[in-house]
Amino acid sequence: MQVTEQAAKIGKQGLFHVEKGFKIVVVIQDVREVFGRLDYSIRPVEGVGSLWVSSERVLMIAEKGER
Repeated sequence: MQVTEQAAKIGKQGLFHVEKGFKIVVVIQDVREVFGRLDYSIRPVEGVGSLWVSSERVLMIAEKGER
């Protein structure tokens, strides 16, 4: 998917895979493409800070009415 298509995910929630099955709920703040890889800027739903991560490490959470 292109960045313009992924931009629709800004403001939506996902699960960020940290390691060994540990995941935290995050909000997508921004999207960028770097060397052909798609990255998300994420922040935790509860807590502080933000981080750029590979989109492959974030599983989007479906909203009501979505599949």
